[in-house]
Amino acid sequence: MTRPWFAIFCLCSALFLNACVSTQLSAKKPPDVLHRRVQTWLGMPRDFLEKYWGIAKKTQDMGMGLRYLTYKAKGKQSCAVTFTVDITNTVKGGEWTGDRASCLRFVKEVPNLSGKQELVVN
Repeated sequence: MTRPWFAIFCLCSALFLNACVSTQLSAKKPPDVLHRRVQTWLGMPRDFLEKYWGIAKKTQDMGMGLRYLTYKAKGKQSCAVTFTVDITNTVKGGEWTGDRASCLRFVKEVPNLSGKQELVVN
């Protein structure tokens, strides 16, 4: 007869070991290129977003000061990018949907800001 505590111990050990192994494996996986491109826009102001993406074709008010802005690829490409903007007009989230190859051509990273002006306080 198997002792119940021993069976519980073995089950918990197996679950813990599995969690550790899967965490180790996923930690070594590089981030998705499209996810990284979309995430580079987090924290940017809405007017900066619209300067490079244009005016969103579809906007949706989600309440509590949140708004979704959706941009779709033109032509036969099937890709859409949706950004979440808060009440301060700051990008708080984003995701892409559609064909991966189309999205790789459509989704742009934040452009180089080397030419931006910095505020100098005396």
